[in-house]
Amino acid sequence: MGRWFRAAGHVEVDRSHGGDGFGAALTALRGGALLVVYPEGSITKDRDGRLLNLKTGAVRLALESGAPLIPVAQRGAQDILPAYSRRPRLFKRPIVTIDVGRPLNLTDLRQRGLEPEAVRDGTRRLADTLGQMVEELEGGQRAD
Repeated sequence: MGRWFRAAGHVEVDRSHGGDGFGAALTALRGGALLVVYPEGSITKDRDGRLLNLKTGAVRLALESGAPLIPVAQRGAQDILPAYSRRPRLFKRPIVTIDVGRPLNLTDLRQRGLEPEAVRDGTRRLADTLGQMVEELEGGQRAD
């Protein structure tokens, strides 16, 4: 898998070794790459798939680079491969639903750069948006 990820341009973030994942991600964004960030910084360990507290990296990257921050919510993947499981549950035929939202409006925060309060405000906006999106997916609804 590692070779495939590297060939696809995967930006590795290995927190255990203190790597500069943020710098590599910022360079990729500035080079025009599309970047997928899991803002929880980990797999969701909640059995129902509820969001954990978000890390600030996705918002910091958007503020620093000027790239749009597009929220994406999903439900059901945890039914295929539960946290820390090695065997997928393919015979239960789980349904995975994905919702792609509109870009998060960070215009008012961009002028403040990486000021801690601006980053916290942006992260709260992202958490609120993703939380709402996940709730809509749980209810079988989709917001337009």
